Formats: sequence, C-alpha cells, structure tokens
Amino acid sequence: MSDARSAVLLGALLFAVYAAGACPTIYVGDSGELVTAVHLLGIPHPTGYPLYVLLGKLWTLLVPFGSIAWRMSLFSAACGAAACAALFYFLRRGLRLDRMAALLAALLLAFAPSFWAEANVQRVYTLNALFVVLGVQAAWRWHQQRTGARLALAAFVCGLGATNHTFLAVEGLAIGVFALATEPALLRRPREILGAVAAGFAGLLPYLYLPLRSRADPRLDWGDPETLDRFLAVVLRRDFWGRAWLESPGDLATIAADWARSLFLESAWAGPGLAALAIVAARRKSWPVLLPVLVMLANLGAVALHGSRSDLFIWHRYYIPSYAMLALLAGLGTQVLIERLPRAARLLPLAAAVFLLATGWSAFDRSRYRVAEAFAEEVLRSLPPGAHLSASDDNILFTLLYL
Repeated sequence: MSDARSAVLLGALLFAVYAAGACPTIYVGDSGELVTAVHLLGIPHPTGYPLYVLLGKLWTLLVPFGSIAWRMSLFSAACGAAACAALFYFLRRGLRLDRMAALLAALLLAFAPSFWAEANVQRVYTLNALFVVLGVQAAWRWHQQRTGARLALAAFVCGLGATNHTFLAVEGLAIGVFALATEPALLRRPREILGAVAAGFAGLLPYLYLPLRSRADPRLDWGDPETLDRFLAVVLRRDFWGRAWLESPGDLATIAADWARSLFLESAWAGPGLAALAIVAARRKSWPVLLPVLVMLANLGAVALHGSRSDLFIWHRYYIPSYAMLALLAGLGTQVLIERLPRAARLLPLAAAVFLLATGWSAFDRSRYRVAEAFAEEVLRSLPPGAHLSASDDNILFTLLYL
C-alpha cells in the first residue's frame, strides 16, 4: 500500500475512534462559547479564533445533521486524525522512516492523554496540532532543499495557523531561529527573508474577519474589535496577561519540571528515551532535530509566560505542541532502535501506543456526556417568570450561551 493510502487509512481509523467517543452535546469550558460563535458567525473570547470559527461554520454546513455541538466534536476528531495522518505521511514520505517507526510516532500523538481529551470535544487544540505538524514539516522540507519558496511556505502555514491559535506565531519565530542557526547565509539574502515575512503576514489575513464581522454587531461580539485598539486588545489577549502564574525566574524551574514530567506521562514513559536516541543519532542521520526541540522549548516558554496555575499544572492541553514534537522525535528514535532489532521484534515499540489506547478509552469516551447541558437546562427551568440570571465562570456562562 502506498504511503498516501496508508496515511488516509490511518486517519480514517483514528477518526472512527474519536467519533465513537465524541461528545454528543455541549462540553464544559470554552466549548459553549466557541460553538455559539461558530453557529452565529460571532466573535468568541480573545484571540477571536477566526480560522476555527470560519472552518467550523463550513464544517457544520457540510455535515447537516446532529446538534451543532456534536458536529463540532466531529470537527475536532477530523482535525486530530488529520494531524496524526500528516505526521505519519511526513515521516514515511519525507524522511523515509520504517513504517513501524512512522506509525508509532502517529499513535503516540493520537493517544497521548491530553491530545485525545481534545479530539472529541469542541475546542481549538486539534486544529492547532494539525498546523504545528504542517509548519514543522514545511520547515524541515526547507532544510532539505534550502529554497526561498519552501521558507515562505513554512511562514505562511504558521501565519495561517496563528489565526486559529497564536502559538503558531511563536512556532514561526522558532522556525526563524532554526533557519538562521542552520543557514547563517540567509542574512545575506534579504529577499528570501522578506518573502517569508510577507508570506507570514498573508497567512494572518483571516484576522480581518474580526473587525468586518464586528461591524455587523453579531449577538456574540467579544471585545467589539472594530477599532485598531480594540482589535489589538483581542488579538494580543491584552486582558489575559495578568492571570500568569509566573512571578519570578525561580518559578520557571517548577513549570519546566512539571512540563518535563508530563512528557513521560503523555507518551507512556517511552517518548523521552526514544527522543534521546534520535538526538544522539541526529548528526549521523542528518536529521535537523534542533527544529522540533526549538518548537518544544518555545511552547514551554510561551505557556510559562502566559499560563495560570490551572493552565500549567492541571490542563496540559496547552503543551500539545510539545507532545506532537516529542512524537516526531520518538519516531526518529524508533527508527534507530528497530535498525538494531531482529525483524521479529520490530513491533515491540508499538507497545507504548497500545498501552495508551487500552488505558485511555474509558477516560476519554464522551459519547454519554450530557452533564453540562443537563445542568444548564435545570438552571433555566428553576427560574421563575421574569427572572434575571447573573452567571460567571466558563462552565456555566458558556453553556448557557450555547443553549
């Protein structure tokens, strides 16, 4: 079977797994507000997530059955499956890895607990993961070919992905550092640099949706971003920076330790060891492992500077870009390992992915989840005629928005 067909088959199987556990109604947290924005073509909380809103609206039109919430659960499933399939295809076609090595990388990402937890509910993180993989793939291709067009493509992917989640802008900076570190002569080719910068800004064009749509006064219009100042306040999350847990440089060690520990837990303890094998073999194999390492460090730095206590130590979904890069490195390390294993033992590395699948299904099966909707409906039923309801907290307010 060709690599393209294998990738499509893998993506279809993962989509089936995610869809089987897809949340049929609205989920907690940001889900209610995001789905409301998709349905109304509104503007959710900063950064406004225009790409998610626009693609989500298109998806709900193409899948014209079931609740809007369930359709958006399937959208997350499709994006998550596509991210894993893209990783598999890149490792097979772009790097010529053994099929088992590429498969392990894809499955380590697919069944990483924090990734799986986002792949069947209504959130932006699996679409973000897809762009993380595509951005690194484009940068790796640039490293192989060293053409201005390849660098511009990487910049464009990062810019476009940033209109779903701003981490892609951070990834774009990491790719820029990688490009200059591996090709210092770029500084003598300003046309290529300016071309990449222009391509990155071209990718940001979906942000124009925010002021244009805000002028129509949609029912959900967070921040009213019609003026330049209000637009920048939304895009740059100006009101959210005060929530950061980090107060002094010493706090960074605590954050880094929790991040490093999560790398083991999210990969069934196999990822860091396999990644270390890849890094050791990188020079001999001509693998530019600096690229995924820089993306991981950029992810850690961005979350450390911006994350609240719960963002950092409870919800590890903000580290999904790191887990995607860990999966890539683990695939490279698996290639090194299986080259030294007898043929009969080459399936052994897949044990980590099988373990994650076996232990994760019960935790991430949301097919019977109705708590958020049922609670909100009960709140509304309890109100006497003419009552006014004052609500705060995402888990209550956003579900009421959706209803």
